[in-house]
Amino acid sequence: MGLDIAGGDVGRGTPFYAGQTITITSVLITPSDSKIEGLLSDGNYLMILHAQSSPVVVGQTVSWGQQLGAVGEYGLAIGSHIHFQIMSPAHTVGAEQDWTDISPLAELLWPAPPQVATPSWYLNYNIPPSNPNPLIFNYGFGGAIPIVGDWCGNGIKSNGVFSAGHWYLYCGPRQDTGSGPGPGNLGPNAFDFLYGATTDMPVVGDWTGKGYDSIGVVGITFGGIPACPQQGWQLEWRLRNSNTSGGIDYDFCYGVPGDWPLVGNWTGVVNRVTQLYIDGVGVARPNRATPTPSLDWYLKAPVSGHAWGGTADVAPFTYPSQPMPAFAADIPVVGDWSGVCRTGIGVVRPGSDYGTLNWLLRSADATSVSPGPPTFSTFAFGNPTDSRVPGAWRLGYFANCLYDRIGVAQ
Repeated sequence: MGLDIAGGDVGRGTPFYAGQTITITSVLITPSDSKIEGLLSDGNYLMILHAQSSPVVVGQTVSWGQQLGAVGEYGLAIGSHIHFQIMSPAHTVGAEQDWTDISPLAELLWPAPPQVATPSWYLNYNIPPSNPNPLIFNYGFGGAIPIVGDWCGNGIKSNGVFSAGHWYLYCGPRQDTGSGPGPGNLGPNAFDFLYGATTDMPVVGDWTGKGYDSIGVVGITFGGIPACPQQGWQLEWRLRNSNTSGGIDYDFCYGVPGDWPLVGNWTGVVNRVTQLYIDGVGVARPNRATPTPSLDWYLKAPVSGHAWGGTADVAPFTYPSQPMPAFAADIPVVGDWSGVCRTGIGVVRPGSDYGTLNWLLRSADATSVSPGPPTFSTFAFGNPTDSRVPGAWRLGYFANCLYDRIGVAQ
């Protein structure tokens, strides 16, 4: 059982690296027997056989990108390779025969981690941006998707990253008059867990009105399953009512491949007990079938039982009304830009010189988001290759609602 990796450039002495945080529980490296075992963040165990060397020791915690060992031919092996398995917790450490294989999925990076710099985050507190020196810090690792959310329930959205089912979420201290989330790190003040598949996209929202953001993933599936009874390729949403690993709490289909998944409180739905707002879902769909390409919006508010699937609750509309330039493709962004307790919409598009990222934001009104012209004058912030990370960086209120600001990670 498990998986062997060898061949090509994977020869004797090739290093291999951790794909998530692993606490080492057993290390034995001899020519006659080679075994490395470690505890994963979801409670399962990883076992690696045949390594010829390893820099790790029992009790050590290794993080993403740290070397676990080097490929060898130790133990009962024919040719240089490594064998690895993910196991259930019901085994005796060091006793291979007690292990029950539950998955062959790799928790390794092979053969080396991407050599990409840690992303730099640039967060601004005004719309349009007026601060020439926004909050700047580094967080995450190359290739990860930047995400933001209120992980701590303190009213401030902090930074995080998602990569191939791995979540790393920074939980910064509450700062009522401070400058927002701290630099963060992948250390003691970060959540670190698995949820989702390698090809999933992350989504973040308060699905039940409990006062902090939970997680979810969106992937592509073919209909005909209980969560997606309609036939055809669709976007399947698998939401968890927590920001930890575990089972799926809400499973449904909404949208089709090619749509941009969205999360927001479009119509002001609240939890009747907590009186806190509940997020709905939505998609923004590129429509290039017309002579003037557009971005069509289909927004779904939560209903009784949190059955988000089905048709849009907000009448579908196009935004912006002006067509996309021939050289650009609009990318949707959402946020409560004006503090009206409703999520507004927007797009970012590259400037004609490809050197700027232009923002066209429209606030929701007291009822819901609706089509119309941008609320603010178009402004530039960031570069076309940046990831967009709007969020409530500090406690800024208008009409008793937190308002979102803009930011990019590059």
